[in-house]
Amino acid sequence: MDDLYAKIIPGEKFAVCLYDSLGKLITDAKLNLGKHRMSYDKRHSYYSTKNAHDGDIVKILHKGVYHYLSVEKTRPINIDNPYGEA
Repeated sequence: MDDLYAKIIPGEKFAVCLYDSLGKLITDAKLNLGKHRMSYDKRHSYYSTKNAHDGDIVKILHKGVYHYLSVEKTRPINIDNPYGEA
């Protein structure tokens, strides 16, 4: 049985941190966005790519189990107009 949780990290590039139910980082998963492999950043402890767009699907392979994560990039919030109203 696979035990995997994902936390999307907001920023310029799409980044995701993977961990198990005990909070231990998962560093041995294989993540693909389309045909491109997402790299693991040991310094920051996350997987990332610059090529992600809203609606893309990240395929995660961990311990023989596939997981799928939809890309939803967060957009900066305008403090004066947080809901984008005209």
